[in-house]
Formats: sequence, C-alpha cells, structure tokens
Amino acid sequence: MLTIYRASAGSGKTYTLAYEYIRLLLGHTDRDGRHRLNNGNRGGHRNILAITFTNKATGEMKRRIIHELALLAGCEPGWDSRSGYMEDLKRHFEATAEQIARAAREALTGLLFDFSQFQVSTIDSFFQTILRTFAREAELTGNYELTLEAAPSVSEGVARLFKSLEEDDSRNNGIILAQITRHLLNKMNEGKTSDLLNRSGKAYQTLVREISSMNDEDFATRHEGEEATAHDLTMEYLSDPTRLNRFASALMNEISALTRKAQLRATECLDAIERHGLGTGVFKANHFIKGLEKVKADPSSDSGATTTVKPAAEGVESVLNKGRTLPPEVEASVIAASEAILACRTRGKICRQLLDSTLSLSLMRHAMRYIDEVRQESNALLLDDTKTLLSRIIGDNDTPFVYERMGVWLNHFLIDEFQDTSRMQWDILRPLVEQGIAPGHDSLIIGDEKQCIYRFRNSDPTLLGSQVASDFGALDFQEKGNTPGSNTNWRSSATVVDFNNRLFEAMGPARAGEGVYGNVHQLVAAKNQSAPGYVEVERITPPQGSTMADEALPRMYDNIVRQLWAGYRPADIAILVRDGKDATQVAEYLSARQHDNPDDPRFGITSDESLRLQDSPAVKMIISALRLRSTTADDVRERRRSMREVTLLTSRFDEAKGRGLSDSDALEEAVGRRGEQAAESNNESWDLVTLVNWIIRERVPAEMACDQNAAISAFVDAVTEYSAANAPDPRSFLRWWDINGRRLYVQTPPDTMSVNLMTIHKSKGLQWACVHVPMVDWDAVSLKSDEWFPTRGLTLEGCDTTDIPPYVRLRPCIEMLATPMGARYQRRVREMATDETNVIYVAFTRAVNELCVYYKMPSAPKDTTAGEFVGHALMDAYGQESVTIGSHTSPPPREEKKGTALEPTASGEMPRFKAGIRTDLWNAIELDDDPEMIDATAEPTDAIAGDD
Repeated sequence: MLTIYRASAGSGKTYTLAYEYIRLLLGHTDRDGRHRLNNGNRGGHRNILAITFTNKATGEMKRRIIHELALLAGCEPGWDSRSGYMEDLKRHFEATAEQIARAAREALTGLLFDFSQFQVSTIDSFFQTILRTFAREAELTGNYELTLEAAPSVSEGVARLFKSLEEDDSRNNGIILAQITRHLLNKMNEGKTSDLLNRSGKAYQTLVREISSMNDEDFATRHEGEEATAHDLTMEYLSDPTRLNRFASALMNEISALTRKAQLRATECLDAIERHGLGTGVFKANHFIKGLEKVKADPSSDSGATTTVKPAAEGVESVLNKGRTLPPEVEASVIAASEAILACRTRGKICRQLLDSTLSLSLMRHAMRYIDEVRQESNALLLDDTKTLLSRIIGDNDTPFVYERMGVWLNHFLIDEFQDTSRMQWDILRPLVEQGIAPGHDSLIIGDEKQCIYRFRNSDPTLLGSQVASDFGALDFQEKGNTPGSNTNWRSSATVVDFNNRLFEAMGPARAGEGVYGNVHQLVAAKNQSAPGYVEVERITPPQGSTMADEALPRMYDNIVRQLWAGYRPADIAILVRDGKDATQVAEYLSARQHDNPDDPRFGITSDESLRLQDSPAVKMIISALRLRSTTADDVRERRRSMREVTLLTSRFDEAKGRGLSDSDALEEAVGRRGEQAAESNNESWDLVTLVNWIIRERVPAEMACDQNAAISAFVDAVTEYSAANAPDPRSFLRWWDINGRRLYVQTPPDTMSVNLMTIHKSKGLQWACVHVPMVDWDAVSLKSDEWFPTRGLTLEGCDTTDIPPYVRLRPCIEMLATPMGARYQRRVREMATDETNVIYVAFTRAVNELCVYYKMPSAPKDTTAGEFVGHALMDAYGQESVTIGSHTSPPPREEKKGTALEPTASGEMPRFKAGIRTDLWNAIELDDDPEMIDATAEPTDAIAGDD
C-alpha cells in the first residue's frame, strides 16, 4: 500500500518516518494480510530506501533509527526508558515487548554489520548510485566529476566560440558575426551600449545565463500534451538558422511599424487639438499634450509618455479637466493616439524582448559544441544532467533490470519532503515505487504543500497535491494528515499554534488557494495545552529618512536581551531573514549593539549567510594580490598597462585596510605610492594553491590572519577544490571567482552561546524556543529573472508560424497579458504568491514558545509584498494591524541531555594497546627475479601498529 501523509509543521514528520522504517524493518505482511515479526532476518534493511532532502537530514535520520532500534532492543547505554515506538509496534504486530526487543536486536545487528547497505540518502545521492551503475550506457567514464554549476563551462565554451570567429571564416561563423553585428546595431539605435564581447561584461554574463538555462530541468522535461521536450524542440528549430533570421526580420518590421504608427497618431492628435484651440485649460495640467509631444519627438523612447497617455485609451474624461468635453473629431483622434502609443509600448516591449532573445538563441546551437568540448576535457557532468540521463535509462528498461545492475532489490520507499520533489525526479522514482507496491509492499510519501519553498529548484507541489493520487489511483492507496483530527502540532505552545491557525486560515486560501491550505488548522498536543506562549506582531511605519531596519532591529534586540535575562540560552533563539543581504545587515547591527552595551548579556552569532567569503578583508587582500599577478607588466597595450596600475592601486588599498587604516587613509596611502613599482617575486611557475599560500604568508598581516582564520581556511579550501577539477592558474580561477565567489560563505559551527541567524529557506525542518522575523517587507510577487515561455499562438505579420521559435526566454512582464504568453505569466504570478505565502508559513511555524515579527506595508498599496500579506491577514483574523498575545515566557527546567552510542555526551580515555613486532610478513611470498623488473629483494620492514 502507498500512504501519502500530509505532515503540517510540527506534526511529528521525523517521528513518523523513523517509525515506518522500523516497522518495515522488523516485520512483514503475510498472505492473509496479517502483520508478522521477522524471525532471524538480518537483511531487511537492504530492501528499504529512505530518501531525505538534505545530507544533514540523512545523518539525523540514520541516528534516529539506530537509537530507536537500540532502545527497543534494550541495548542503548545509559538509557532505562523504553522507546516511544514500543506500544505502537506491539499493537501492530500483536506481539509482546520481549518479542519486539528480540526482533529489534536482530535487525540492529544486521544493519550495523552491513552498514554500507543502510540506504538512507538524498535523492541526488541515490540517483548517482544508479548512474554510476549505468555509466557505460550513459557514455561516462567511471571517474567523472559531478558539478553543480553550468555557468563556468558555458562561459568557457562561449569564449571559445567567440575566439573561433577570429580564426575561422566559415559560412557558419559568417552567420554568427552577422547576428552579433545586428544585435550591436539594434542596441546603438536604441541609444544603448552592449559589452557582449567583454567576458566580464553584463551582456556576456546574461548570455551565459541564458545558454546555461538550456540545462534547466523544466526545459528538459516533456510536459503533458507535448510531443517532445522544450530543449529538443528548440534545438530542432535552430537546425535551420534561416528561420531565426526571418523571425528577427519580422520583429524589426513590427517594431518599426508600431513606432511609426504611434508617432503619426501623436502628430495627428496634436494637430487636431491645435486646430480647435483646445490647449490650456482643457487637459489636466497639459500632461496629455506633453506626452504626445514626447512621442512625436522620439517615438522609440518612453520618458513617461505612456503613463500620461494610457488613461485616455479607457476614456477621454480621465485626461480632461472637470466639466470639459472634446469635439468628436478630437476625441476620436485622442483615443486613436492613445491606443497607438499604448500598443507601441506594450506589444513593442514584447517584440523588443523577443528580438533580444534571438541572439542567445542563435548562439546556443553553435556554443553547445564548445561547451561539450570543455566538459569532456574536465570530465565533468552537470548534476541536472544526471536526471535527464536516468530518465532515459530507466524509461528504456524494466525496473527488475535496473535492480539487477545495482545489486539490490528495493521493496519499500520512504520519501521525505515530497513537496520539494521535481517532476523529472518523480518520473524516475515512480516506476520503482510501482514495482515495490505491486506485490503488496508498503511505501510512504510524506510532505506538506504549505512548506514548498523550493520551486526555483524545480520542485512541483502539484505532485503531492494531485499527481501521485492520479498515478496510483487504481492501486492500494491511502491519505493521512488531511483532516483536522489527524493534524496535531507537537512542537509549539497553544498560543503560537492558535495564532498561526487564525493567521493562515485568513492568508492561505486568499493567497495560495483552498487546496494548498485546506489542512492548515492544527490541534494542540496535550503536553503543550498549558505551556506558556507569547506572540508579538507589529506593523512598522518608518518615519521620513528612516528604514525598516532602523525601526525593527532595535525592537528585536530588546526582545532578545529580555529573553536572555529570562533564562533562555542564545542557542534557543533564532533570527530568520529572507536573504543573505538581510542576514549581513542584522549581524552587523547585533555586533554594534553588543559593542555599545557591555552590560547586556553576551552572545555570539552563528550564521552561514552573514559571513560571505568575498566580504572578508583577508580574502579581498588575497584576491587583489592574485589580480596583480595576473596582469602582466610587459603588455604593450596602454589599456593593459592602465589595468595593472588600477589593480596595483586596489592591492595596496586592501593591504593598508588590513593594517587597520580607515578607507580615506588607506586610499591616500595607495595613491601616494602610485609611482612605486610592485615588488616582484619569482613565483610565475607556481601552481595556484602554492601561490595562494605564499600570498597568505607574505602579504596578510599576522593579526589579520589570526582574526580571519576561518575565512582564510574556507578560501584555501575553495582554491584547493577548484584546482582539483580545473586548470590551476590564477586567471582561470579569478574568472571562476567573479562568477561563484558571491555564493561562498564561511561555515560556522553550532554554539550554545550564539544566536542563530539564517535565511528562512535554511530554517525549514528546524525549531527554536524563540523566533524573530524582523523584516517582513520583501516583494512577494517579483519576477525579475528571465524564463522560458512557449510561443504557441503567437503571430507576426509577414512571418510564417514555422519561423517562430517554439520557446523563447523573456523577462515576465504585465504586457504579456495581451499575448498568448499571458496565461503562463498569470500562472507564474499565482505560483510566486503561493511560494511566498509558504515562506511566511515556514518562518512563523518554527517557534516553540515565542514568536516576534515586524512587518512593513508600502505607502502606495500594491498587494504584492509580504508585509501586505501579513497585514491584510491580521485585519481579517483579528481586526487590527498589530497584535500581542500571551505573556513573556521563561524556559522550562532543562533536562540533562543523554548521550547515545552514536552521540556520546562524555568521552573516556582510550585503553592502551600494543602490537608485537612481526618478522613473518614476507613468509611464503615469492619474489620475481626477472632482471628487467624492479629489484624487489629489500629486507622486510618491521610493522608496528602502536607503542606503549
């Protein structure tokens, strides 16, 4: 039977998952449908696969299973209490405690002695296991390097393509040069510049991102009703470059026609207004006339004309002073001009985006050859490509064949965080799950659509919502956790649970729909009914010249200090923010307040997001030194000499900053040394790792090296990891660093004396006694990245439909509503509103005892910000914009944490050991006396394993 368990926040998901694993491990279902304990079966773990979302969750799940098995077996050192699973297992198997203990002991022994087959892993790790089994079919070498980012290989591939244009005058290259020339001329005509050929330029990086998007999972997935994947359809279209040329020509003609028509109608309207003497006093502040004059002078530039002209298309009264009317001729001309200008701005904007996309489309097909060449040279495989390969392999083979090649046979699947599973991942897993449950074996899918916050990684919550039920509707199938009676919160106090129930019963259906938030109401666990709780949610309205952070962070700090004085440890407190930028701002504020208030309780900050590697002064100094050594002094070009001078200036500035000088003093010193030559060193032949270590030793001040030890160590690790998979030269590394450096952080270990600071996405699955969400003010509906859009139904005058690309990459915008792409645009807006509602839900449900939230609503209503989501829901639920519920709390008496065999809380001295000297190691070994072989007649070496 397949069970779908809809586990809301705090409902005991980990408990359920571990229980199901142990239940499946200890017993089986006989032919009569009765549940029986296994007798002497120590290999049951080989038939179970548990899939978690992160490596951390994998480790926690393994420890939980082993600990509970040890408790059931009565062999966990220092534990007298029984496992919480015992009573449920006794009822399920109709067995005694002794029988359960005996079965648990057998299962635990088998698992520990066959630990490599203890299959709890992330979904990507499981896929890698299969892929390495089928490496030959996938045309991979056994030692391929898995990479997460497509951008580095794409960037190098595009660079090789551009270089080939200088060396090869073939017809294909002539076509590419013509397309690049057309792109540059279009930008010039628009009054813009393009740094397409500059590898560090914005246009070049945009091109790299667009070509990298060809690896997007959604782009490589065949959707319902389509004969092939978007990737395959696009590559087939690009096989005939003349089609793209005709499409680009049609777009330019369309843009030109729209522009001419807007200018003509604006001119005609101005003439009509002048003929009838209707200037001053008729139109509101003459805004409409000024808008027409701007279009007449320069129809290709908006300059605010659309804002002033657009209302007239819906009714001329909106642009006239009160009580004024227009003659029929002028009114008709005003409406015609408004519609023409609006069409030029809306359809024209889409056409310009489409025209810009033609360059990346034309380069994609040509660049792929060079990109594949780069990946083959580095023996690299993109992580997203593994799913495509596996989909093809498993789709072409029966499931038994897959198991035979893997050497295991899986009967049971336990899939955690299923709401974050992608459609392609499910396409790979589904046949395996079907094969498992067909003979009557049990599997479990556990997840919560309300906590789906990884759609940007292709997660598809509709799988949990409806797709799985549709896929397995004809098989043995059941759902749990989808009714209030089966949805109990075991984490939070009654105050926090009741608040979240009311808030999200108002917010969820309005923003994400009834289907997602249909089971949002939770019961309070009996143990938490009388537990103290406190909720504080306040609307912040910053005064003129102040920011949200200026007002919210002092309130947050005061609450943290209060909680610490009340007895909470810093580790009991978490601050959740939307992104790394907010994390950095919060960390800097807390550090400053701690410095200015020495009498407040002391605490550190544990955060991965606030400590970006590239912000470290020591790392800046190292990077500056590498750049200096990557710009040669013997380059004859003036531009290169100037670049070296600037790099030398930057290096000396960073060096002065490292000695503690202020920005102004460091700059003054760097400029004052401008005439000095850089100290040369004989390190041109050194590899990257050696050079970096030399820079650290010779250039980074000792005090800074001590203070910045964590950042320096993390940087050296990044350099070492890069050098292992790429060319270890400084220039290549710096190009990689410019793309990826912003994503690297200094990892900080957990500390009981530090407050936790992290993004909301990192907090999922965690809990703290006190949670602060200080800046709920981000845009909830913000489509700022280009996406692939299908063009089905799009028409252009003078362009055959076969000449229109099946997919184009565009920036989502409201102008799409007037095109066939409008439906997808509306869907993306709904999805983003749902995702951000889920982000708020995840943040607010992390709290156990206290939840403190501060939000801001924009001065002009937009209904697209997280602050508005919270504010409107508060009004619906409580009738006010700020609420304070409950009273300040203090922590309950802490129970001493017991250690386990895997996680001991105390350490002991290891007994001394000694191994004797072995003189018989070479006995019975025949040495080859072939004179052409290497001499192997050396005396045996004493082997000593340890000493006293």
